[in-house]
Amino acid sequence: MRPFHSIMLPYEDILDGMLQMDVHYYNRKLKLKGENKKIGIILFNTKSETLVK
Repeated sequence: MRPFHSIMLPYEDILDGMLQMDVHYYNRKLKLKGENKKIGIILFNTKSETLVK
């Protein structure tokens, strides 16, 4: 049996993946005809800078 190894991802990468999944799902399954595609924006604020991804 192989030992279990956990992979630690930065919190920002996890949020980015979740947002991408939600946006793609909406655009494929819920978007109405004639609507523009949805986009996702994640805002991060650190002590020294703000990052928009």
